[in-house]
Amino acid sequence: MSLNKSKTPLIPLTLLTLPLVGCPPKNKEVQNQIPLGNNESVNSGDPVKKLVSLGDPQNSKDSLSQMLQALILFGRPDAHLNDLIQYLIQTKQKPVIYSDHSAGEDAKILNIRTKRPLLGTRYFSAHYETDHGKLFVASISFETQESFVHTRQRIETLLSQENLPSQAVSLNENHTRLWELNNGYQIFLKKLTWEDLVNHPTNAYTKKDVGTVFISIEKKIH
Repeated sequence: MSLNKSKTPLIPLTLLTLPLVGCPPKNKEVQNQIPLGNNESVNSGDPVKKLVSLGDPQNSKDSLSQMLQALILFGRPDAHLNDLIQYLIQTKQKPVIYSDHSAGEDAKILNIRTKRPLLGTRYFSAHYETDHGKLFVASISFETQESFVHTRQRIETLLSQENLPSQAVSLNENHTRLWELNNGYQIFLKKLTWEDLVNHPTNAYTKKDVGTVFISIEKKIH
């Protein structure tokens, strides 16, 4: 994916100060401001308050639970981009934003990574695309050190608590699972193999990372 290298000025995100210093993918340019549309006003609503009220995670299981809740709350059709950004700031995860305007303002793309992920998690990534001038979340993902079984159980518990109907598809009982949600999104869970890790385009891995658990929520393609 090619990130924006145009000289078009971007509208700064008022009220939020983001530390835009990080390690972008190779040959990519980091923008120092966030392009906003009229539909993207700052809104620190219930999702942010709910997650921040959980407090600082004390261990990797706490981190997993909080990040899974964030995945479900921000990975839905009515979720606000700035709620996610505000959550990442308030939990001190130091979000970094990369923008791509190569296809024009009406087709802009935003990618969000973090410099300081919660304990026991890493490689957070949120991908936003534009549809008819409005940004929507295409996918949010992260990795955890917790086991596949524990992560699967936490997802199922949270889906029940959020009253979010879903249909589970067991692609591989011990390694891969998919939940089809009724809101146009799906949750994907996978225990990573070396084949998944080798020559990854953006993340750095060694063979010690085999068995890491990857979780994502993404908009279903019809």
